[in-house]
Amino acid sequence: MPLIEILVTHHQFIPPPDTTHTVKLVGRADLALEAIEECGIDLLLAGHMHEGYTGDIQAYYHSAKRSIVVVQAGTAISRRVRGQPNAYNIIILDSNHILIHVKTWNGNLFDVTLEISYRKSNEKWVKES
Repeated sequence: MPLIEILVTHHQFIPPPDTTHTVKLVGRADLALEAIEECGIDLLLAGHMHEGYTGDIQAYYHSAKRSIVVVQAGTAISRRVRGQPNAYNIIILDSNHILIHVKTWNGNLFDVTLEISYRKSNEKWVKES
């Protein structure tokens, strides 16, 4: 069974969807992506922005040769919430499926408020509705 290769980067490679402000992305991302693609990475994890979102690297870097899912973490226990409530991700993996459970603080406990699913089809990670 093929493995899902993961890299934790700290700084984000893609901006939040529909952002209205300028977001500084990781420096020399194009060079880093060449190495990341050669290593067969499927999943990039980051958290620097304190905003939770996901996406495929190819939607932002059109020169990317591989589909790579990006999962950006929100803020779990800090006051740096950037307009989102405290939250964290639980990521469940198998060889061709990435399932992200976003657990959000509701004032009493962290509860699953969003499920995001990506399935690998023809070497591309496709977000499922």
